Amino acid sequence: MACHGDPATDFDGDNGGKPEGGILRFLRGDGSYSEFVHKARWGIPDTVMTRAAMGSPDSQNMIDVMLYLQELNENIETETFTISGMVSGLAGSGLILQNNGGDDLAIAADGSFTFATALDDGSAYLVTVKTQPASPNQTCSVANGSGTLSGSDVDNVSVTCVTKTYTVGGMVSGLAGSGLVLQNNGADDLAIAADGSFSFATPLDDGSAYAVTIKTQPSNPDQTCSVSNGSGTLAGTDISNIQIFCAEFWMNTVLNDAWYNPVTDGQGFFITCLLYTSDA
Repeated sequence: MACHGDPATDFDGDNGGKPEGGILRFLRGDGSYSEFVHKARWGIPDTVMTRAAMGSPDSQNMIDVMLYLQELNENIETETFTISGMVSGLAGSGLILQNNGGDDLAIAADGSFTFATALDDGSAYLVTVKTQPASPNQTCSVANGSGTLSGSDVDNVSVTCVTKTYTVGGMVSGLAGSGLVLQNNGADDLAIAADGSFSFATPLDDGSAYAVTIKTQPSNPDQTCSVSNGSGTLAGTDISNIQIFCAEFWMNTVLNDAWYNPVTDGQGFFITCLLYTSDA
């Protein structure tokens, strides 16, 4: 079935030289025609093809019209457009983006990206993060990630990634003096006044190295503090197992051909030495 007829040539009536209607002819498969007068104005978007406007066609003519319009609708190709944007700050691996809950797109590095599947004009789009990057752990967020296609590609989606941070800390024991100062990576000074837990003020990016040292030993009384579990690399969690042990030593000597005992104040260590002198 095909439509034959042109309102500009099959003109029916006078409207100042402007086409207002005409004869539309539908050629059936058997070679016969179904035709009717098209009275509706051409070129007006909201024109309604009513039965009256078409010269009261019979049922068969109406069926021909409906079939023709269906054929037109099936043959119309909607224009498609792409969804794209930029990724910045990516340091880890494994980042995967999605559009409308599918069309997975793996991102390996900073730069531009485009989803493989184009969408019909007028379609909604929604860009989300399916899998956050790791090694180091990062959190990526999406800006300008949703909307409706309107006659052009979308290229302003922005994905920004930030590395997660973790704290470094532990426990101090045996502290009797004052003035103890710890450092992490040669900085971030942390004054310790008493036994208990500690945590450096500055968190570090995942994957960063840490090294806790003693900057200033305590005094009044003088003590020597040592660090255990003080260095390593952050791997997706806070560090809380660093141990600082402080001890005070003094010498109480008695020499009379007998035992010689230097002893700590009881905070951690007890050392016994034997000094033997002969009369010879």
